[in-house]
Amino acid sequence: MELRLGSRVFGAGDFAIWLSGGAERPPEHTDVPERADIPEGADVPEPVNVPEWADVPGPGDVPEGVDIVTATGGGPVAASLVVAQFAPVPGDAGGRAALLVGDELAETAAATGAGLVCRDPQRALTAGVRADGIVVDAGPRPPAQRVAELTKDGLAVMVSLDDEPVGEDTGLLAAVSIYAWLGVRVFRVAAPDVAPVRQVLDMVASIAGTRPPALTRRGLA
Repeated sequence: MELRLGSRVFGAGDFAIWLSGGAERPPEHTDVPERADIPEGADVPEPVNVPEWADVPGPGDVPEGVDIVTATGGGPVAASLVVAQFAPVPGDAGGRAALLVGDELAETAAATGAGLVCRDPQRALTAGVRADGIVVDAGPRPPAQRVAELTKDGLAVMVSLDDEPVGEDTGLLAAVSIYAWLGVRVFRVAAPDVAPVRQVLDMVASIAGTRPPALTRRGLA
C-alpha cells in the first residue's frame, strides 16, 4: 500500500527516515534543524520541544530532499512540504497539517483528511482515517514478532532507533535490515545515524527488487 503524506507519496517499497533531534539540542532550543544540520537522506526533520514550537521553516530554510517538517502551527509553509502536528492549534483544528501525531487526534485526522501517526490503528480506522495515511508507531526497537503483527494488515509502521548510536553498532544495523524486510516503512533515528541507516535501507530495497542497485558489476563471460 502506498503511504500518502500531503503531496509526498511513498511507494510500497519506499522507506522514510524521521530525523530525531531531541537528544542533541538543549530543551530551550525549539527551532527546526538548520540546513547544515540535516543529513542527506533524512525525510523528516524533527525540532525539539515540539509542543511549544509554533512555526515551520519557510521555503528557503529547508534543504532539498526534505519532505516533512514538524510544527504546532503558524508560520509560512512551502507548498511542497508536509506539516506534522503533535497538538491541535487553537482555531485551526488541524486543518493545516498533512500529518497529525497521536491517537487522540484520530477524529481530527479523519475530518481533515490528514495522515496520522498512532499506536492504535483500529481506533484510527474506526474513526475514518484513510488507510494510506496511517503510520503505526511500534515504539523503540520492538521485537520482530510485534513488528510482523503490525505490518500484516499492510499499514505503514514506524520504529524508533534514536536512543542509541545505530551506526556504531552492527547489531542495530542488522536490526534495521530485519525491520525493513518485515515491512517497516518509517525509521526514526538521530542525525549521525541517517547515512548508515539509509545505506542499509537502500540495500534492502535493492535485494527486494524495489530499487536498482547503487553499483552493478558485469562478470566475465
